[in-house]
Amino acid sequence: MPVLRMYVAAVAANDCDFAWRLTSDAVKRRDKIPGEFRDLVCRVLAKMHETRVAEELSAPIAHLRDGKRHAVFVPSKRLSQAFNFAPVTDVMYIVYSEDDGATWQVLDLGCVDERWVREVFPAYRGEPPLAIDRARSLEFLPW
Repeated sequence: MPVLRMYVAAVAANDCDFAWRLTSDAVKRRDKIPGEFRDLVCRVLAKMHETRVAEELSAPIAHLRDGKRHAVFVPSKRLSQAFNFAPVTDVMYIVYSEDDGATWQVLDLGCVDERWVREVFPAYRGEPPLAIDRARSLEFLPW
């Protein structure tokens, strides 16, 4: 939870550098033109900051383990008017480690579906279920 709290605080403060550092390598690999995807993320964070988007993290609902891999599922409510969709969006963060908890990365709201979760935690089999209403519905995002 400390890494996720730092990530959410960085997003709220529009600290793109720190948020990007905590972002999942699975997301970063999609940056086909170096820096282009990161710049898009930074623009989204700036818009969120400008419109005072807020997160309400819930307690973790699951901590899965598979060997040295860990995945913690944390529901959240995002309060927003920034992108013209529901003012309260139920979302799910996945915070995961591939080295038995020595380091942790955040799979952000925009990337949480079963395909993404299995990429960072291959043993995921659909439990716990993921939130259906996600920020991923934003059509301009490249995934």
